[in-house]
Amino acid sequence: IPIRMRDPLLKIGRFGVGARAVIIVVLGFFLLRAAIKHDPREVHGLRESIVDLVGFFEGRWVLIVIALGLTAYGVDQALHARCRRIRSPIR
Repeated sequence: IPIRMRDPLLKIGRFGVGARAVIIVVLGFFLLRAAIKHDPREVHGLRESIVDLVGFFEGRWVLIVIALGLTAYGVDQALHARCRRIRSPIR
């Protein structure tokens, strides 16, 4: 990877990892809420969690941010696959 591309790619990767973390926190919130209410119908999957977020913030911009974040996470993982060196445990 060229030196001039490292800083922007690092920022994209950080944004992607942060977006993934937010999605995991939202899923955890719904799971915790269901556990507190003792109602398994309150547990939501990824799709329902995103739909609830869009309803809460009342705008499609949330979907755009989520899509950009997950795309950035995909870029981050592709860079890890391309650039990571795995050392053999056998010498």
